[in-house]
Amino acid sequence: MKKLQKLLEQAGYGVTNWGYSSTRLRIEEHGQRLHEFLAELDAEPAVQRIHIVAHSLGGIVARYALTIKTPAKMGRVVMLAPPNQGSASARKWAPILGKVIKPLGQLSDDPKSAVNRLSTPSGVDFGVIAAASDGKVDLKATHLRGEADHLVVPGYHTFIMNRPDVCEQVIHFLRHGRFERPDDAPESEIVKEVEQP
Repeated sequence: MKKLQKLLEQAGYGVTNWGYSSTRLRIEEHGQRLHEFLAELDAEPAVQRIHIVAHSLGGIVARYALTIKTPAKMGRVVMLAPPNQGSASARKWAPILGKVIKPLGQLSDDPKSAVNRLSTPSGVDFGVIAAASDGKVDLKATHLRGEADHLVVPGYHTFIMNRPDVCEQVIHFLRHGRFERPDDAPESEIVKEVEQP
């Protein structure tokens, strides 16, 4: 996330690259830790507004943290390639790797999985950027009920955050609450991209 961090800082944002071990703890444990961190930021007088930009599992962790309590200074959330409705790949590999990668089973596309039972925090603008050739998350599964906007870009799951167009779109959403599209984009294409699940 360092390239994106640098560009956000150049755009005038103060950035904390909040890290976590994606394999060692379950979504609830990561979410609780993030909730505590957000509460600290919320109490900091120098912080005017809190935005979150998260990749993959990070988006689900952010959703969980915001269901505990939404900070008073909460701004917008951009999710990059998030398995909002789970992942068939996670379902396939969970029986084999689930003991090593703790949240894997929780990210299954099974309707009863943790990610599919997790609600969407109210009062928060969520923007979702999905990778057209993701390879790990089906495009339809990136949609979040109640999302403010959804955009599909070329590319793959793992390094979507390093694409210059994605960095620009993240900044645009944080500023405007929607993604930027060419003026000549067909209306049908735009409607398709923002279609709800």
